[in-house]
Amino acid sequence: VECEVSAHQALHLVSTVKVSVTVEFMSYGAGALFFSSGVTSYPVTLGSAAADWTDFGMVCAPEAPWLSIASSGAVSTSSSTSGGAVTDTETPDGDFVGIDGS
Repeated sequence: VECEVSAHQALHLVSTVKVSVTVEFMSYGAGALFFSSGVTSYPVTLGSAAADWTDFGMVCAPEAPWLSIASSGAVSTSSSTSGGAVTDTETPDGDFVGIDGS
């Protein structure tokens, strides 16, 4: 999507710029990402091989110091940092319990 935006400050003082917004399908392959001792990262999947997305960033509110995103878009958790909304849900055989939809 591309459009022009004009700012009018005075009668003859006008500045116009073109604004371009690029949109591309991206996914982590699941509606919810469940991290465990065996799954600590999810790579991003883009809608087309031609997509050249880089320098991903993330801001969480509230803060999530246990979660990070690489510049490639992969989301990871650190096993040395505890936290998250739900912890200790994985049973010894690798099943998740107590989470709706699992």
